[in-house]
Amino acid sequence: MRRLLYEGIKPYVLNLYAKGKISLSKTAEILGLSAHDVLSLAKTYELKMGSTAEQAKESRKHAGELLK
Repeated sequence: MRRLLYEGIKPYVLNLYAKGKISLSKTAEILGLSAHDVLSLAKTYELKMGSTAEQAKESRKHAGELLK
């Protein structure tokens, strides 16, 4: 029964991470995996990971402000 629940929660938690709702470290913690294993698992589920173009633009903006 535990295995069934675990297998069912993996896609749900990975989708939360893919949508930016939880961090990579929190995803790994919930699933009991390393961050590397989470990213490998995400590829198995064909989920896109990483920042969106808007998030990347915002990050560059903040980095530029910090470097002034």
